[in-house]
Amino acid sequence: MISTQLPDEAYQLATEYGLGEPIRIYRTNKRPQFKIFGWALAATFLTVLIIAVIAEASSGFTSTTLFVFAIVVAIMLLLSLVFFIPLMLLRPTTVYIYSSGFITHHKKNYQSVRWEEIEWVSLARDNYIIYLTSKKPLILSRFIEQKEILAQEIELKARLIKQVEGRENLEQQFELMRIRRAGREQEKENISAEKQALIAHETPEEAFKLGEAYQLGEVLATHHAGFKSILRKKAISMPIYYTLLLAWILLLIGAFSHFSFFPDRDFLQSAYACIYLALFLASSFFMPRAFARFVRLHFYTEGFIAIESGSFEVVPWEQVEKVIYHKTMPIFSSPFCHIYLTNGETLAINGYLHNQRAARQTFDEHVINKVQAG
Repeated sequence: MISTQLPDEAYQLATEYGLGEPIRIYRTNKRPQFKIFGWALAATFLTVLIIAVIAEASSGFTSTTLFVFAIVVAIMLLLSLVFFIPLMLLRPTTVYIYSSGFITHHKKNYQSVRWEEIEWVSLARDNYIIYLTSKKPLILSRFIEQKEILAQEIELKARLIKQVEGRENLEQQFELMRIRRAGREQEKENISAEKQALIAHETPEEAFKLGEAYQLGEVLATHHAGFKSILRKKAISMPIYYTLLLAWILLLIGAFSHFSFFPDRDFLQSAYACIYLALFLASSFFMPRAFARFVRLHFYTEGFIAIESGSFEVVPWEQVEKVIYHKTMPIFSSPFCHIYLTNGETLAINGYLHNQRAARQTFDEHVINKVQAG
């Protein structure tokens, strides 16, 4: 964590290493990692306990189910040791920031670095590496709270100290540069958040607003994918989705008591087999459409906008080089078409798109190069 209340050690180190006035301190904080591992293990233990109670109430434990549950518990305990013990044994790290550099304290080792000695800062596997002019690279502990801010401060101050106008009032120059960078990053986040909001929340006037915002002309048509009518409502589709998901988890774990390498004959003749078949058919119909429920395709006189979960593409017609259509299957659907753009990129339109014939006709009217895939 970041601390502005400085201990006596910060002033003693400042005198010893001659790095000027102490400003702030960054420390390691392992508590969030302990919380993540703890909640994950608690949820897993609770799930195993519930499944064990259900298995005992339905048909009783067998040697196979006891063996499976013993393996699950052993794996969980092993994962606990793998994650918790190294985290508990990890010694804390402290980074002292001064007006002329910084000092890292890990175990009994102290390392001082002046801003002039830093060449650049890079990120590798969630660790920030500080490359120095005359020493080995310095790796910041990934458990330092707000290590991104620490790396940003080190990088910006190292850049400012190399400028003639940045040497004086370094802390003020750093704050101004940090504020400007934070403003640019916030602007990027706002743009990204707006696009994510457009992906997740459809409004009746969405096509008109987007067409006006991106200057794509008059709205021609809008096509959706996934569900129709009442199943498009989130209050209806989401409970069904999570019910099917939970049913698969419970049934697959319960299947260990009926399977060895091949399913036995009693299982194939039992009610479980009918449940599996019904669940498979329901999931084959429902799950792909649930993943395609965010898909919208807006057509305009000057281009189109393709919206999917995590994707937002605005394409003028002059950027479309060719369109390749595909035959779609009713259950496991291939893409409706692939759109090749002049910049070398390719867009895939979801195969669960409604009114595919009308969408294809719109593409054909605006794109000269059309290819039919067999």
